[in-house]
Amino acid sequence: MLLTFQKFPPGLRPESIPCSPASPRRDPSSRTLLHGHQHAEAGLNICSFNVARLKSAIYKELKASISWFLSSFIFILSTSPITSYAVYIMASSALQRLVRFVPRSSPSKILIGQPADKDIDVGAALRKGQEVAVNVWSGSSVLSPGSSTGTTETIDRVLSPLAQNEIGTIRCVGLNYRKHAAECGLDPPAIPVIFMKPATTIVDPWPARGTIPKLSQVDESGDYEAELAVVIGKTAKNVSEAEALDYVLGYTAANDVSSRTQQLNQSQWSFSKSFDGACPLGPTLVLKSLITDPTKLHMRGLKNGEVYQESGTDDLIFSVPKIISWLSQGTTLPPGTVIVTGTPAGVGMGRTPKDALRHGDEFAVEILPHIGTLTNIFEDEKSGFMTKFIVRMSGHVTVPETMKALRLVEFHKNYRLLHDVPVPKPKPDEVLIRVAAAGFCHTDIMVYHGITQVPLPFIGSHEPVGTIVGLGSDVSEIWHVGDRVGVTNFMDPCEGCNGCKWAMQGLGSLDPRFCDNRTMCETIGIIGIGGLGVLGIQFAKARGYRVVAIDNHEVGLKLASGVPSHLQPDLTLKLNDPETIQRISDFTDGIGLDAAIVCTSDDDANDWAAQRLQPRGVLVAAGFPEHGLKFDPMNLILREIVVKGTVHGSMSETREMIEFVVQHGIRSHLTLLTMEEAEDIAAKSEARAFTGRPVVKIGMQ
Repeated sequence: MLLTFQKFPPGLRPESIPCSPASPRRDPSSRTLLHGHQHAEAGLNICSFNVARLKSAIYKELKASISWFLSSFIFILSTSPITSYAVYIMASSALQRLVRFVPRSSPSKILIGQPADKDIDVGAALRKGQEVAVNVWSGSSVLSPGSSTGTTETIDRVLSPLAQNEIGTIRCVGLNYRKHAAECGLDPPAIPVIFMKPATTIVDPWPARGTIPKLSQVDESGDYEAELAVVIGKTAKNVSEAEALDYVLGYTAANDVSSRTQQLNQSQWSFSKSFDGACPLGPTLVLKSLITDPTKLHMRGLKNGEVYQESGTDDLIFSVPKIISWLSQGTTLPPGTVIVTGTPAGVGMGRTPKDALRHGDEFAVEILPHIGTLTNIFEDEKSGFMTKFIVRMSGHVTVPETMKALRLVEFHKNYRLLHDVPVPKPKPDEVLIRVAAAGFCHTDIMVYHGITQVPLPFIGSHEPVGTIVGLGSDVSEIWHVGDRVGVTNFMDPCEGCNGCKWAMQGLGSLDPRFCDNRTMCETIGIIGIGGLGVLGIQFAKARGYRVVAIDNHEVGLKLASGVPSHLQPDLTLKLNDPETIQRISDFTDGIGLDAAIVCTSDDDANDWAAQRLQPRGVLVAAGFPEHGLKFDPMNLILREIVVKGTVHGSMSETREMIEFVVQHGIRSHLTLLTMEEAEDIAAKSEARAFTGRPVVKIGMQ
């Protein structure tokens, strides 16, 4: 509802102006409704008036006019003996949810408005690539949104509801959910635990990136905290709990990103939570008129699509009114103050085994109803100052003489965990890497069974990541002790010889798993949804293909359905289901798939996939069947099916692929194991005991 006051010329009484539900009182000279300036406290458009008389008049006349009020029409209030006023209460498109955004029509502008669809989850819709229309308002800030312009714009990029210069200091409440206190093994606090975050921690919602600072990267101590945030709408000081909600403008979602090691090493928490980018905020500001009771909200924290935190806000130890009242005692809370109210159970620090935010992780804070989903992809702070500066100044790090290692001593037998394996010495053209984690794939299964005839004993895995701790005498100056590196499956690459130059050709020229344009295929089948297949689904969808995910096991089908929502396959089918072949035919209008990538070692999978292709379709074999590749020659020859093999990508492909992964939010699905848990990793892998790719994390407890 909108209150509008109209001043009448001296001598003219309101009663002299005809008024009916269809004909609101008007100024007889201008014939237009007169609007005054916005009054921040009331949240209404008003002009100057005699407050005492107006309040008395409203009280006396409200009962007589209640039918008009409820039907959103006009009624008349009494007038001042000095100057006459008429008061209108009329229906309006009242603000309930605000977004601050960059419009698609003008990337240099920042606008304020209300989503045209009152029920849309703005953050979730944008993350899925959907268009979100906004009814634009005239103001430049959610603190003073102005009035409706009558125009509509499409969001190009949504911003945090408040700019950094509008916020000042962010007030935060720690340990404020009962179940979170319990998971930390602590008693609920007797008074609110308060710490501060600077405005420089604010980050916009997706596609803006959250940052994992170097201090958190060193020991993987970055953590997430889904939280409800309160925005103060008018100056508050020494307010009571009873009146506290009167000072609230609205509510939004926040992620209180933390460095746990720094937090636990100090009695004060602010340092561990004040890094640049440590407070994503948004995507909408929901006004208190829509959220009348902040204890009736439901919040979830999702990491890479999996629910890690879930709670109602009724689990708060200290309510929103209590927090506002407490923070305002002796302290002025100006308009724009953001109060982050605490996180529920399920933080990474409280999980078994402990979890952390890592480069490429996506974390979403979902608060329903009304607020929606705040999503960010996190990336490592690009500056290498903290770790690289230290090791480069010294020129070396201490390397022990022996190490722990999982060794294959006998084919077809479990690995053995040994504690006294000599640390290798790098040759002149080699680097020594302290391994942090190592993957396990079907190539390792082949080694395990002796198919590749590697000499024993043999240390498993060919996909490690870690930190350089030693350099050979002839290693290029581009490498330094302290560099974090990943080792891909290249054989002695130097980037200088003819072979390396050939292998560094453009993206997609060598590796058909990473299609470079839509002309190669429109429909593509991914057969075998494990660690590789789940990536194939996402790459294909991000490239714009229509994707069919096919597996013969429930665990694979579950993996396919668990990828990020914007990269979901168009069709998920069970290979031996009698309806699968017909459903593929229907999906492709009877023509067949343009291409299929077979990521399984099942003996019959490649020929089955080749039968599903259209003439001149392409089949990429990425698995190693125990009894070799077998195809129906009639199908292969008469329909001119193209069969390709692939196992390695080029260095240039790998570089661009990593950028593509970050850009599109592609996720690996991993099962993390300690070294102690990985002695039987090969047998468990063959028994399909793992979901996605098993990874051995060195030093994980």
